Amino acid sequence: MANVNAPFGFRPNVHQAGGCPNRLNEYEIASAYDTSIFSGDLVRSDATTGGRVIELCPDGTAARVLGVFAGCQYVDANGDVKFSQYWPADTTLATGTTCIAYVYDDPKLELIAQITTVAATDVGAAFEWQNGTGNAANGRSGGYIDQAQTGAPQVKVEGLAPGIDGISLTEYGAFAKVRCSILTHEKGSTTTTF
Repeated sequence: MANVNAPFGFRPNVHQAGGCPNRLNEYEIASAYDTSIFSGDLVRSDATTGGRVIELCPDGTAARVLGVFAGCQYVDANGDVKFSQYWPADTTLATGTTCIAYVYDDPKLELIAQITTVAATDVGAAFEWQNGTGNAANGRSGGYIDQAQTGAPQVKVEGLAPGIDGISLTEYGAFAKVRCSILTHEKGSTTTTF
């Protein structure tokens, strides 16, 4: 069965130390930040704010990654409380409020993502990620790993993604789902690997 081309960004899989992989921390998004951030997108700290405010991590660069965005809550300029899977670009917050952003920021977290194509020989190799196009209807990222891009790698492929009872529901080739780790994590060493 062929793999389906349906990128979804990055999802937590397991933690190197075992236990539950969903260790979220709270950060902030600046009012009127001009880029949408979708659940599953990689984010980084905004260098001008001391690390509490996040922004979308640019693809195709050697930028360090803080973690995976998992949604946010905020009060918009109309006074409406919003709980959202994504940050809509240019959203203005109510005066005196902040947007709370939830981020999987543990450097030892293993993730699952779609890759453009992968062979068994690509396991252990490092590649760049691409933002893709997020879905405003469900808040999901369109991000994926680009196997053809290795100039500024941010992600290391660890193997095929697991399926039910440990049997993989994906196969090597185009649009495979893979286990991966972040190489350039802000909270890890210069290169974080399993």
